[in-house]
Amino acid sequence: MNCIRWIARSSARSSVEARRSLPLQSPYSASKHGIEGFLDSLRVELQHDNIPVSVTNVMPATINTPFYNKGLTKLGVKPTGVPPYYQPDLVAKAILHVAEHPTRDIIVGDVGRVLDVMQKISPHLLDWVLQTIAIEGQQTQTPKQETDPNNLYRPIEDPGYNRAEGDYSNLAIPSFLDWFDWHPTAKWGVAAGLGALLLLTTQAFKDNDTA
Repeated sequence: MNCIRWIARSSARSSVEARRSLPLQSPYSASKHGIEGFLDSLRVELQHDNIPVSVTNVMPATINTPFYNKGLTKLGVKPTGVPPYYQPDLVAKAILHVAEHPTRDIIVGDVGRVLDVMQKISPHLLDWVLQTIAIEGQQTQTPKQETDPNNLYRPIEDPGYNRAEGDYSNLAIPSFLDWFDWHPTAKWGVAAGLGALLLLTTQAFKDNDTA
Protein backbone atom coordinates (compact mmCIF):
# COMPACT_ATOMS: atom_id res chain seq x y z
CA MET A 1 0.00 0.00 0.00
CA ASN A 2 1.47 3.30 -1.05
CA CYS A 3 1.52 6.10 1.51
CA ILE A 4 1.97 9.75 0.70
CA ARG A 5 3.70 11.76 3.39
CA TRP A 6 2.96 15.45 3.44
CA ILE A 7 3.75 18.47 5.56
CA ALA A 8 1.55 21.54 5.53
CA ARG A 9 3.25 24.80 6.33
CA SER A 10 1.77 27.89 7.88
CA SER A 11 3.36 31.28 8.51
CA ALA A 12 2.17 34.07 10.79
CA ARG A 13 3.15 37.64 9.88
CA SER A 14 4.35 39.01 13.19
CA SER A 15 7.09 41.57 13.86
CA VAL A 16 10.50 41.79 15.46
CA GLU A 17 8.55 43.58 18.20
CA ALA A 18 7.47 40.10 19.29
CA ARG A 19 11.03 39.91 20.65
CA ARG A 20 11.68 43.54 21.57
CA SER A 21 9.00 46.15 22.25
CA LEU A 22 9.46 49.72 21.05
CA PRO A 23 8.42 52.90 22.85
CA LEU A 24 5.22 54.59 21.62
CA GLN A 25 4.06 51.23 20.21
CA SER A 26 3.01 49.35 23.34
CA PRO A 27 -0.38 48.13 21.98
CA TYR A 28 1.22 46.95 18.74
CA SER A 29 4.13 45.33 20.56
CA ALA A 30 1.74 43.58 22.97
CA SER A 31 -0.20 42.12 20.06
CA LYS A 32 3.00 40.76 18.50
CA HIS A 33 4.12 39.22 21.80
CA GLY A 34 0.68 37.63 21.88
CA ILE A 35 1.20 36.11 18.43
CA GLU A 36 4.49 34.56 19.53
CA GLY A 37 2.85 33.06 22.62
CA PHE A 38 -0.03 31.73 20.53
CA LEU A 39 2.30 30.10 17.99
CA ASP A 40 4.46 28.46 20.66
CA SER A 41 1.35 26.86 22.13
CA LEU A 42 -0.03 25.91 18.71
CA ARG A 43 3.18 24.11 17.70
CA VAL A 44 3.11 21.88 20.77
CA GLU A 45 -0.56 21.04 20.26
CA LEU A 46 0.05 20.12 16.61
CA GLN A 47 3.04 17.96 17.56
CA HIS A 48 1.06 16.22 20.31
CA ASP A 49 -1.75 15.38 17.87
CA ASN A 50 0.74 14.28 15.18
CA ILE A 51 -0.61 16.86 12.76
CA PRO A 52 2.07 17.46 10.10
CA VAL A 53 1.92 21.24 9.99
CA SER A 54 5.06 23.38 10.26
CA VAL A 55 4.37 26.81 11.81
CA THR A 56 6.73 29.75 11.24
CA ASN A 57 6.76 33.10 13.02
CA VAL A 58 7.80 35.69 10.41
CA MET A 59 9.16 38.77 12.19
CA PRO A 60 9.98 41.74 9.95
CA ALA A 61 11.97 44.77 11.07
CA THR A 62 10.84 48.25 9.95
CA ILE A 63 9.04 47.73 6.64
CA ASN A 64 8.05 50.45 4.20
CA THR A 65 4.28 49.86 4.12
CA PRO A 66 1.33 52.29 4.54
CA PHE A 67 1.15 51.17 8.19
CA TYR A 68 2.17 54.67 9.26
CA ASN A 69 -0.47 56.27 7.03
CA LYS A 70 -3.35 54.08 8.20
CA GLY A 71 -2.85 53.78 11.95
CA LEU A 72 -4.69 55.93 14.46
CA THR A 73 -2.21 58.08 16.35
CA LYS A 74 -2.45 60.46 19.29
CA LEU A 75 1.00 61.93 18.74
CA GLY A 76 -0.39 64.93 16.84
CA VAL A 77 1.99 64.20 13.97
CA LYS A 78 2.34 61.45 11.38
CA PRO A 79 4.39 58.62 12.87
CA THR A 80 7.32 56.94 11.19
CA GLY A 81 9.42 53.90 11.90
CA VAL A 82 12.97 54.05 13.14
CA PRO A 83 15.08 53.89 9.96
CA PRO A 84 16.40 52.07 8.09
CA TYR A 85 13.41 50.64 6.27
CA TYR A 86 13.16 47.47 4.21
CA GLN A 87 10.86 47.03 1.24
CA PRO A 88 7.77 44.76 1.51
CA ASP A 89 9.00 42.35 -1.17
CA LEU A 90 11.70 41.19 1.25
CA VAL A 91 8.99 39.92 3.60
CA ALA A 92 7.17 38.26 0.68
CA LYS A 93 10.38 36.41 -0.25
CA ALA A 94 10.81 35.25 3.35
CA ILE A 95 7.24 33.92 3.47
CA LEU A 96 7.72 32.05 0.21
CA HIS A 97 10.97 30.58 1.54
CA VAL A 98 9.49 29.25 4.78
CA ALA A 99 6.51 27.87 2.84
CA GLU A 100 8.96 25.40 1.29
CA HIS A 101 11.53 25.08 4.09
CA PRO A 102 10.24 24.34 7.62
CA THR A 103 11.54 27.07 9.90
CA ARG A 104 10.51 27.89 13.46
CA ASP A 105 11.25 31.62 13.37
CA ILE A 106 12.65 34.01 10.82
CA ILE A 107 13.56 37.67 11.32
CA VAL A 108 13.45 39.77 8.16
CA GLY A 109 15.90 42.67 7.97
CA ASP A 110 19.41 42.94 9.36
CA VAL A 111 18.50 45.58 11.94
CA GLY A 112 15.82 43.29 13.37
CA ARG A 113 18.46 40.61 13.90
CA VAL A 114 20.69 43.14 15.66
CA LEU A 115 17.83 44.15 17.97
CA ASP A 116 17.13 40.50 18.79
CA VAL A 117 20.78 39.84 19.68
CA MET A 118 21.06 43.03 21.75
CA GLN A 119 17.88 42.13 23.64
CA LYS A 120 19.38 38.75 24.53
CA ILE A 121 22.78 40.14 25.53
CA SER A 122 21.85 43.37 27.32
CA PRO A 123 18.22 44.52 27.51
CA HIS A 124 19.28 47.46 29.69
CA LEU A 125 21.68 48.72 27.03
CA LEU A 126 18.95 48.40 24.41
CA ASP A 127 16.56 50.30 26.71
CA TRP A 128 19.05 53.17 26.72
CA VAL A 129 19.53 53.07 22.95
CA LEU A 130 15.80 53.11 22.26
CA GLN A 131 14.96 55.86 24.73
CA THR A 132 17.70 57.91 23.08
CA ILE A 133 16.64 57.49 19.45
CA ALA A 134 13.25 55.81 19.16
CA ILE A 135 10.87 58.37 20.66
CA GLU A 136 11.77 61.49 18.68
CA GLY A 137 12.81 59.21 15.82
CA GLN A 138 9.25 57.93 15.34
CA GLN A 139 7.70 61.37 14.92
CA THR A 140 7.66 63.40 11.72
CA GLN A 141 6.89 67.09 11.27
CA THR A 142 3.67 66.34 9.36
CA PRO A 143 0.52 67.09 11.40
CA LYS A 144 -1.90 64.16 11.86
CA GLN A 145 -5.00 64.22 14.03
CA GLU A 146 -6.93 61.43 15.76
CA THR A 147 -9.86 62.19 13.44
CA ASP A 148 -7.81 61.63 10.27
CA PRO A 149 -8.61 58.45 8.28
CA ASN A 150 -7.41 55.33 10.07
CA ASN A 151 -8.13 51.61 10.00
CA LEU A 152 -8.41 50.90 13.72
CA TYR A 153 -12.06 49.83 13.56
CA ARG A 154 -12.79 49.55 9.84
CA PRO A 155 -10.87 49.53 6.53
CA ILE A 156 -10.07 52.79 4.79
CA GLU A 157 -11.99 52.88 1.52
CA ASP A 158 -9.71 55.46 -0.13
CA PRO A 159 -7.82 53.56 -2.90
CA GLY A 160 -4.79 55.77 -2.25
CA TYR A 161 -4.12 53.69 0.86
CA ASN A 162 -4.37 50.35 -0.94
CA ARG A 163 -0.75 49.88 -1.93
CA ALA A 164 2.13 47.72 -0.82
CA GLU A 165 4.82 50.37 -0.37
CA GLY A 166 4.64 53.31 1.99
CA ASP A 167 6.15 56.78 1.85
CA TYR A 168 9.72 55.95 2.88
CA SER A 169 11.30 54.23 -0.11
CA ASN A 170 14.10 56.79 0.09
CA LEU A 171 15.06 55.35 3.49
CA ALA A 172 14.90 51.69 2.40
CA ILE A 173 18.07 49.61 2.26
CA PRO A 174 18.84 46.00 1.23
CA SER A 175 19.22 43.25 3.81
CA PHE A 176 22.19 40.91 3.55
CA LEU A 177 21.78 38.35 6.35
CA ASP A 178 18.41 37.19 5.02
CA TRP A 179 20.21 35.67 2.05
CA PHE A 180 21.93 33.23 4.37
CA ASP A 181 18.57 32.03 5.70
CA TRP A 182 17.46 31.37 2.15
CA HIS A 183 20.74 29.53 1.43
CA PRO A 184 21.46 27.44 4.55
CA THR A 185 24.33 25.55 2.94
CA ALA A 186 26.21 28.81 2.44
CA LYS A 187 25.31 29.95 5.96
CA TRP A 188 26.68 26.84 7.64
CA GLY A 189 29.69 26.86 5.31
CA VAL A 190 30.55 30.40 6.41
CA ALA A 191 29.95 29.45 10.06
CA ALA A 192 32.23 26.44 9.72
CA GLY A 193 34.87 28.56 8.00
CA LEU A 194 34.79 31.19 10.73
CA GLY A 195 34.97 28.48 13.39
CA ALA A 196 37.99 26.91 11.72
CA LEU A 197 39.65 30.31 11.41
CA LEU A 198 39.05 30.98 15.10
CA LEU A 199 40.59 27.63 16.06
CA LEU A 200 43.62 28.24 13.85
CA THR A 201 44.08 31.73 15.29
CA THR A 202 43.81 30.41 18.85
CA GLN A 203 46.32 27.67 18.10
CA ALA A 204 48.71 30.17 16.52
CA PHE A 205 48.62 32.32 19.68
CA LYS A 206 49.29 29.25 21.82
CA ASP A 207 52.23 28.27 19.65
CA ASN A 208 53.68 31.80 19.95
CA ASP A 209 53.32 31.69 23.72
CA THR A 210 55.18 28.39 24.00
CA ALA A 211 57.92 29.34 21.53
